[in-house]
Amino acid sequence: MTYPSVHNTFKERVANGQVLFGLWAGLGSSYAVEVVAGAGYDWILIDSEHSPADLENVLGQLQAMAAYPTSPVVRPLERHGHHQALSRYRDPVASHPLRADSR
Repeated sequence: MTYPSVHNTFKERVANGQVLFGLWAGLGSSYAVEVVAGAGYDWILIDSEHSPADLENVLGQLQAMAAYPTSPVVRPLERHGHHQALSRYRDPVASHPLRADSR
């Protein structure tokens, strides 16, 4: 299956050296993420490694922030040095999964 190409403004802005402001959301709450998404940040990182968020919860948070002009970044759960099912986090909406080696 081929997916349509999505213009990734977050990566483009980072590549251009633009300063971006964002924050980490570790509450595991779609309500909290929606409030923060409306605050005008450039990006919000949904942390499922150090929060109670599982894949289903992350999807709810991504849906809650989809209506806002902020870029979602997801930090997936890591076990035994490997990110569990990284592709499962990319599939729903997150175009920016955070990997431990992405500096």
